[in-house]
Amino acid sequence: MFAWLFWDDSRLAALGPEELEAYIEELRRTGQARRLREIARRFVERGRGADTIRLFRPEEIRSVLDEIERSERARQFVDPLRIRMYERYLREREGAR
Repeated sequence: MFAWLFWDDSRLAALGPEELEAYIEELRRTGQARRLREIARRFVERGRGADTIRLFRPEEIRSVLDEIERSERARQFVDPLRIRMYERYLREREGAR
């Protein structure tokens, strides 16, 4: 299902939605923050917003947005509308508390 997003990682490309969700939970549980952040970044940069919000915690999305903001090169390749979409989601989520 996510073959287009993980074109360079055949193992992840072969996972279905539930399997990917379980894999992400496993990464959290085992403390593999770097790998989790890599996958979250791929979703923030290129994935569907609905999938990103479903799979990743707000603090994980925020961390990726912060990384992108610090990198001039990353800002060149990430659509500003995507960044605003996630920032709005995070603001609304924080406002709902």
